[in-house]
Amino acid sequence: PPPLLLEVYVDNGIAPLYPNEPPVLALVGGGLPEARLRQLTDRLRAEAMGRAKEEGGEPQIFNLIAFVAEEAENIIEEETAELEVERKKRRDEERAAKAAAAEKRKESSSSNPAGFTSDAERRAYAKDIVAAGNYVKVEDDGKKKTKNSGKKYDTGVSDQSLINDMFS
Repeated sequence: PPPLLLEVYVDNGIAPLYPNEPPVLALVGGGLPEARLRQLTDRLRAEAMGRAKEEGGEPQIFNLIAFVAEEAENIIEEETAELEVERKKRRDEERAAKAAAAEKRKESSSSNPAGFTSDAERRAYAKDIVAAGNYVKVEDDGKKKTKNSGKKYDTGVSDQSLINDMFS
């Protein structure tokens, strides 16, 4: 991230009462979000005003730099904690979505005894069976007869019915 810069304006036209009152202060950069940078600038201004009342006329630049460094670290810790909460929430949502998708696939596969997730997958399998010439025909008596020697998969339904369905 870019460095966090503390700008101090002490020109007589801008801060005529300096060093008895704090100069105009501005924070720039640091890779902080604009809202957080504004918060930090407001805190810095309040700290500078408090120190000017307590120790008027004393140089405070190093004290203010130390204050800004501590506050910036606090802001970064807060931002990091918020990001971790968001990441955890997002991971939990993704896990829930994956679990729901898996459950949906499980339900759809249980309603589809052949295990095909789509009509296109079923048709592609039937084309592979026809191309290989290895299909099973179920006779009227319920016995499976195999053409050629092997069968690719046991789909739970006859390959012939898949083929017939594909070309009907």
